[in-house]
Amino acid sequence: MANQFFHTLTARLVPAYTTDKAHAEQIVLWLCSTVSGISEALLRVVGDARLSPSQKEQIAALVERLVVEDYPLQYLLGSVPFCGLDIMVEPPLLIPRPETEEWVVRLIQEIESSGRLPRTILDLCTGTGCIALALAHKFPQAHV
Repeated sequence: MANQFFHTLTARLVPAYTTDKAHAEQIVLWLCSTVSGISEALLRVVGDARLSPSQKEQIAALVERLVVEDYPLQYLLGSVPFCGLDIMVEPPLLIPRPETEEWVVRLIQEIESSGRLPRTILDLCTGTGCIALALAHKFPQAHV
């Protein structure tokens, strides 16, 4: 990303938010794509050429929230990937943790290796419902 707008935002994130420049660049792309609706791939090619001035202001404000308020990126983006699904998140919902995703992946492996596919899955009071959604996606025959 050899674009001045992207470079400025990336520089703002490093080292205040992340020490990894590539990670900071990815965050900038995610925010730009979320705000504008333009794909990350196209943003990589055209830079900020298709972003309106108001979109640029909004993106810069989101970067400031990350840096100054330490606001969760997932809330800014409105979703988080989880077991191949895009789970919507907003305050006050808890953001699904990577450890939970690892546990669900292991659970799916255990269920598959047992040879007994579930008919019913019960998941109560779990915030986003990411566990139930992932299991329902993997085992569509089950009643969740």
